[in-house]
Amino acid sequence: MPLLRFVQVSDLRFGHAPRWPSLRLPDRVIKALERDRKRLLERVVALAKELPADLVLLPGDLLDDAAATPEQAEELVLAIEELAPRPVFLGPGELDPPHSTSYFGPETLALMGKRPLPANLNVFRGGQPRTLRVGRVAFTTWWWRTGWGRTRGSCRGPMP
Repeated sequence: MPLLRFVQVSDLRFGHAPRWPSLRLPDRVIKALERDRKRLLERVVALAKELPADLVLLPGDLLDDAAATPEQAEELVLAIEELAPRPVFLGPGELDPPHSTSYFGPETLALMGKRPLPANLNVFRGGQPRTLRVGRVAFTTWWWRTGWGRTRGSCRGPMP
């Protein structure tokens, strides 16, 4: 059976800060959180290159679609682009759902004058199974939304 190496990261939550009335974070803390998120993203990119990883899995909540800025979304796009030629698979989460105007929508960033989604990014937008091939390994995956706003997925492999 062929070996498949991958790097996975989720829940970076760019733009997200807790919004509980009892927890008011000072701006300096929110800025420190964003710096830490950027450093973690840089480390993921470096790790994928060091391994070398065959693919990168991003199972969602990479940014808070309601609070992130276009610049934060573009930072993610640049990091994903830097991972090319390896494919990147994104399963949107409850904070970055796959609606038509989300940052991971096919045209949203380009319409804002930002860098468009890179060709190596595969966003799961529907519940239909898709068979994907990476090198000599094939697997079938599907994503769907539950009533609680969570993304669920499944993966089977290897296949002929």
